[in-house]
Amino acid sequence: MSRAQAERVIKTIISEIVEECVKMGHSFSETLVAFMVKAVVLHPTNGFNVDRTLSIQDIQRLKQ
Repeated sequence: MSRAQAERVIKTIISEIVEECVKMGHSFSETLVAFMVKAVVLHPTNGFNVDRTLSIQDIQRLKQ
């Protein structure tokens, strides 16, 4: 996956999380959501491997 593709995937994940938050009555900026996504992915106890592309299962876990 190229860097541009990876960035599009991440932006899509962030947008979907923001949309889900709005559906639940919460409003968060994309900047805050991006920060939280990065924090979750980088925290070692969450089990994400930053040296490889996110799998479909990784993406689903991240959205949850």
